[in-house]
This record gives sequence, C-alpha cells and structure tokens, in this order.
Amino acid sequence: MKIAFNFDYLHHNGLMTRLLNEIKKSAAISVLLHQEQSLYSIEAEGTQEELETLAKLVSTMVPLSLFLKEYHLNEVESFTGSDQLLEDRSSFYQIPYCPICQEKVINKTLLSFDACKVCGDSDTKISIESWLERYNSSDFYEMINTLAQELIEKKVLSLQTAYGNRILSMSESEQTQPYGVLCCDIEKLPQSFVVNQSELQTFLLIEKPSIRLKPKLQFRAYNDLKHVWYDVSLADDIITLALTQALKTHGVDLIFASHVSTLKCAVALEKPFIISTGRDLLPLRFDIGLKVSTQCKAFGFYAVGDQEKIIIDYDVSQNRLNDAVTFIPEGSKRHQQGMISFEPSHGAFESIVFENNLFGQSLCGVHLSHDTQSQIFSYSPKIGYTSMVKFQNHHQQPKVMLESISGLEESAQRLVTNFANQYETLYCKLQTFTFTNLDEVEPITELFGLASAILGMYEGKDIIEGAKTLEANAIEFGGKSGPRIDYKIMQVGDHYYLDTLTALRSAISFKLAGVDDVLLSFGFIDSLADFIATQGQMADANIEISGIALSGNVYENRQLLMRTLNNVSPNYSIYTNKNLSMDNDNIVLGALMLGNELKG
Repeated sequence: MKIAFNFDYLHHNGLMTRLLNEIKKSAAISVLLHQEQSLYSIEAEGTQEELETLAKLVSTMVPLSLFLKEYHLNEVESFTGSDQLLEDRSSFYQIPYCPICQEKVINKTLLSFDACKVCGDSDTKISIESWLERYNSSDFYEMINTLAQELIEKKVLSLQTAYGNRILSMSESEQTQPYGVLCCDIEKLPQSFVVNQSELQTFLLIEKPSIRLKPKLQFRAYNDLKHVWYDVSLADDIITLALTQALKTHGVDLIFASHVSTLKCAVALEKPFIISTGRDLLPLRFDIGLKVSTQCKAFGFYAVGDQEKIIIDYDVSQNRLNDAVTFIPEGSKRHQQGMISFEPSHGAFESIVFENNLFGQSLCGVHLSHDTQSQIFSYSPKIGYTSMVKFQNHHQQPKVMLESISGLEESAQRLVTNFANQYETLYCKLQTFTFTNLDEVEPITELFGLASAILGMYEGKDIIEGAKTLEANAIEFGGKSGPRIDYKIMQVGDHYYLDTLTALRSAISFKLAGVDDVLLSFGFIDSLADFIATQGQMADANIEISGIALSGNVYENRQLLMRTLNNVSPNYSIYTNKNLSMDNDNIVLGALMLGNELKG
C-alpha cells in the first residue's frame, strides 16, 4: 500500500521543513519528502502495520498551527517525492516548543533547551547549565518545583527565561509592567473566564497566541481585578512551561505574568484570526519583485521591496533604501519632504489583496481599528478607491454630546428630557463627567466609550476602558439578536460619515425602554455587523464586488467578528490576512503595493 500525508502550510518560517525532515529520520520505514510552495507531503509504502506506526508518528510530531490549513492522508498509486531531506532556507524562528519537547517537559525528561532540531534554537540566549548555575542548583525540575513553592508563598517571583526575566505573581497588584494572565491548567480556565471551545483549541496552537478574555464575575470579585479584559495565554517557552506544570501540581490554575505574548488571536466560527503579530511571525520574505523600489516604516514595523523580493520585519536596524519611494501613514508626525502619505485602511486592504492574490478584482474594504482611522470603501481597477463611510471624532464630553442630540429635532429634545427625568442621578453625573484622554483615541473607540458613559456602564476617566466595558458586556450575551442601534450615514460636503449622534440617540431610547447593559452593548456590536453587510451590498450594487476584505483590530471582539462572518459570508467571499495580522504590520506591507506593480 502506498500513502501520502499532504499538508498545506502557509508560512515559510521553516517549521514544516524541519518537522518533515525529523519525521523522515525517525520513521521505521523509508519515506519520501516533497515540497512545492506551501504544499508539503510525506510518502511511504509498507504493510498496514508499518503505515499505521508511521501515521502515529506523524500525528504525534505535527502540531496544531495558525498556518497549517489542510492535512490529508490519501492512498496513492505513484510517488512524487525524493529520498533527500528538504532544504531549509529559513532563519531559525523562535517557536515556543514542539509537541515532542512539550511531552518531555511534562514527563520531566527534557535535559537541554537547544537540542531539538525542530524548536531548539542554536542561538538561544540561555542553556540549562547557565540557568542552573544562576539558581545554584544541579537538578532542573527540582529547582522548578522549589521556585513554584516560592511563588505560592511569597506571591511574586522573577523567573529567568530565554526571553528575559519574567515577573510572575499570584495577584495583579504585584505587576508593574505590561502583563497578562498565564494559564497553568487549561481545563480549569472556563471556571474563571468567559471562553468557548474554539478559543480553548486556539490556546494549544504551537505559536502559543494570547486571547483577550473577560473574567467571570465571581473570579473578578475574589481577585479584586482591575480590568474588564485580560490577555490570557499558555506558557510560551520551555522554562515557563515547566514552572506552570509544577504550579498545576500544587493546585494553582492561573497566575499573572509579564512579557505576555504579543501574538494575539480572535476566534470565530472555529477559525483563529491574527489580531497582532508576535515573535514567531516575522520576518516575512516574499520572493516577488516590485517594479519600483518602495519602503514604509510605521507602527514599529518596516517593509521594503525591490526588484527581487519583499521583506517585512520589526523596525530594528534594517538598512533603508536611499533611492526607494517612501510611504508614510496619513497624519504621521514623521512626514518629510518627498514622502508619500497614504490612508492606513488602504494599506491594510492592499495587503489582503496581495496575500490572497486578488489583483484586478473589485472588492469592498471594511477597516475597523482602535489604532488607525476606520473606513468602509469600495475598490475597482477602473475607478480606484471610493470612500463609502468615514468615521470622525467629535472630541466632545458626554454632556456636550447629549446637548447635540437634544438639538437634532424636537423629538430628540423630548428624548433627552425624558432621559434626564428617568435617570436623574446618572444625568447629573454626566454634567460634570470628563474623559481625560478623549483626544487620543480613534472614532470607533470614542463612540463605544461615549456610549458606555452615557448609558451608565462606566464611571471612570479613561475612554479606552469605557469602550472596553461596552465590548466586554457584549460578550456576555448569548442570544441571537439585540436592539437595533441606528448606524446611519450623513453627508458632509463630498464625504459620507457615520452619524454618531443618531447611534447614541437610538441607544438612549432603548435605555429608557428598560433594556439592560448587556443587551444594549450587544446591540452596538450586532447592529454594526448588520451595517457592514449592508455596505457590502451597496458596494456590490455599484461595482459588482467579488468579496469583502476585513481588517482592523476591532475584530478582536469575538461577537463582532462572528456576527460579521455570519451576515456577510452567505452572499460574499470574505478575505483577511493570512500570514500577517489584521492591523498595523499588514498596513506597512500593503503600503508597498499602493501605486506600484509586481514585477513579471
């Protein structure tokens, strides 16, 4: 019998190449390997028992991954592979740990940090010998258990890892730098956070992404938590993994940790979407040239393309091209003479076109971001970009917004008067309520934050936290539909904008009708998904689109992402980034495509 294991692995970080090479070395029978772009295969011939043993080896070694899209086992008549090992041309990426090393840590048989040919980095900054020397110990697992006990007793611990010292604590108050929640026992996570099965599966991916979750009320109260959302993740390095295993044996389910993974995902319809990139994703190289050398630096990333290749990486010490066309996001303070400004939403859109090979197609772009200017637009090769909905800031406190709503028309004035009478205490508080960072946020954050304050969900000074409160409330809703918040468009000159006042006005009317905070919050999210679908239909009526491109980190909200996919996918194909995140790094790469052409 002849069989072939076929994999479609999108990223060229070398992981699949190293995995298949190690499977070939470990297999009891001869196997052939083959690669063609993102498609990989393992081919073998043998008895049923031999092939079942090989299948078990493959299932043990091949991990779940963000970039492994297809995995098939087929019976074949002939082979296409070679008896040689696959050539690994990639630089060594910092994969947290492979399934084999994870199993060794759990069984306490891993004795080196860099021996594994799949995930062991020969350039690792720490060896097990130097780590033990630091802690004056001769036994790694014994020392790990001692450190676990120290954390439980003293409530805080500084742990040396390959990525620096990580501050671990039993309480949130001990953390003084950016932190998240580290899960020691994933089976216990649903007891403390609002999490679904697809999100639990995503935690297990080899890239070890973090996911933004809302703590449950009892867990929040017991631990006196400060925030409505927390970035939750599993251990993303060998040493931290060993410690969390030791903590698990001591009955510790969750701890707080610094250096949380910057690789963040959102999950909808059982599919993970990359919200922000992490250490395992970059640099990315595409062996495709541009006709005009171009570069872009923004948001902590740098992308450059010449006649032979395109590369995107973190903005470290890369050499800039002096003779390249330089793009810079619109409104950037670093703008210099000769630079070309562009709209971030267009950069995100172009990166999706590039990654999905959608050149020459008419599409609708929906960019919703807490970091950059949100916009809904259409694109066709003949017409170019046509703005459909822009989002604008009001830069006004809740008191002024209520006055503006009251001034719309007589019925709106009566609505605000009724609101003031029915919620007298809340209305009085809003007369002096002040956000201290109102001028620092993007329009969609402003809208959610203002709504959260006006509707009495949030009483703090930080509009970002106010917006998070509304989004977190929406996650609690488990029904099918919410109240219809009026997302309408108003024309100002030659441009069309989202009518924020009308949206807030409709929310106030539902508040007066007695709709609770959870249902109201969900209404903002659910109605926005409906609004997106309607705009897609309008774009289709105008230019006959072939799909809708979604970008922006507002889609980190699971409800918005899921509702948008459900509303749009029955009628249109949905496109997002594949190797890049939905915000920031994708914008920088997409900038290279603006006004440019691929070579050849």
